[in-house]
Amino acid sequence: MINNLIYKTRVNVFENARFYYYLLWVLISYIIIREVVQKTALVYYDMIFIMPREIIGVLFFVFSFCTIVSTWLLRNQIDKKYFVFVGALVIISFVNEIRFSLTSTNYDIISSITYGQLYYAAKIIFPFLFLGFWPLLDEHKVRTTNFIHLLEKLFLINAGVLLFGGVLLRLPILESYPLTGRWGYCGLLLDRVVTQFSYGLLLLYTWRPEKPLAWKSLVFIICLLVSGQKAGFLWVGLFLLVVVIKHRLFRAMAVGLCLSFVAFFPLIIRRLVSLSPFWRDAYDNSGAWAVLFSTRNNAVLKFWEKAKIDTNYLDILLGGTARFPSDIEMLPFDIFIFFGVVGLISSMWFLVKWVSSWRWGIPLMVACFSGGVFGSPSMTLFYGLFLLSSLVFENKAKP
Repeated sequence: MINNLIYKTRVNVFENARFYYYLLWVLISYIIIREVVQKTALVYYDMIFIMPREIIGVLFFVFSFCTIVSTWLLRNQIDKKYFVFVGALVIISFVNEIRFSLTSTNYDIISSITYGQLYYAAKIIFPFLFLGFWPLLDEHKVRTTNFIHLLEKLFLINAGVLLFGGVLLRLPILESYPLTGRWGYCGLLLDRVVTQFSYGLLLLYTWRPEKPLAWKSLVFIICLLVSGQKAGFLWVGLFLLVVVIKHRLFRAMAVGLCLSFVAFFPLIIRRLVSLSPFWRDAYDNSGAWAVLFSTRNNAVLKFWEKAKIDTNYLDILLGGTARFPSDIEMLPFDIFIFFGVVGLISSMWFLVKWVSSWRWGIPLMVACFSGGVFGSPSMTLFYGLFLLSSLVFENKAKP
C-alpha cells in the first residue's frame, strides 16, 4: 500500500508536467493579485500595503521542495550543464555564508534563508533546476506552448488596458511609477520590470520575417516604448539591430548612430530633460550619465572605490563583497559581487550553452544594463520556457 502511494505520488506529482503547469499558474496568479492589491492601495488609499510574505514564502517553498525531489528522481536524464552551473553557485553561496557568519557579530541564518542572501541564491538556483527537468516532463512541448499562448493572451489584454486607460486616459493605477511624476505605463498584470521583460520575450517569439508588420509585434513594440523605462527602448533597439536589420551596411549605420547618441548624450539630455520635471530633477541632482544608467554607474563606482580598499583575492574569486538586497541591477556586476570570478565564468559558460541564438541573447544584453533574469524567478522561468518553445518552432521551420 505504501509503495503504491509512493508510486502514485511520483507519477502524478514529481514526474507530472500537468502538476507543474498548474503550480506555475498558481504562483503567477498570486503575483498578479499581489500587484493589483498593492498598487490599488498605493494609488487610491495613499498607503504602502505589503502582502504577507508568508504567502509567497509557502508557495516558493512548495515549488522548491517539489523541484528538489523531481531533480533527484530525474537526475540521470537531466542535462549535466544545469548541475555544473547550479552546483557552482550552491558551493559558492555556502562558502560565502560561512565566511560572513564568522566575521559578522549579528549574523542570523533564519533571516538569511527567509529574505536575505540565501533566499536570493535560492531564487536563482531553483528556477534553473526546474528548467533542467521540465523538458523531460513536457516531452512534446504541449504544456510549454499552451503556457506561452495563454501568457500572450493575458499580456495582449493588458496592452489594451494600458494603451487605452494609461496612455489615453492617464489612469494612475496603470502607471509604471505611480505617484512619482515619472511618465510610463505598464498596466496591472505584473510589476513594471517583469511586464517589460515579458513584452520583450513576446516580441522575439511572435515576430516573423515574412510578416514584419504583424499587429501583435507592433503592439508589443508600442508597449515597450510607452513603459517609461529606458530598458524598453534598449529592447526595441537591440531587436531592430539583431533581428530585423540583416544588411551589413545598414546595421553598421545603426551601430554608428547608437554610438553617436551615447557620445553626445550629455549634450542631448540637456534639452530632453526640459520636457519632464522628474528627469530635470534627476539631471540636476545626479548628472547626465546617472540619468542614462539610472544611477547604476554611481553604484559601480562606489563598489570599485570600496573594492580598492578592502577586497582580497578570495573576494575576487568567490564574491561575497555585497549582501542582498545590495545589488546593482547590472547582470555581470551582480554575478561578480555575489559569486566572484568563479561564478561569473560559470554563468557565462552556462549561458553560452543555454541560449540558442543571438536573437534570444537580447534579454541577457538588456539585463547587462538594467538587471533582470537572475534573482527573479518569474523572469528566469519565462525566459527558459520561451527558449524551449523557440527551439521547437525553429526546428519545425527547418526544411
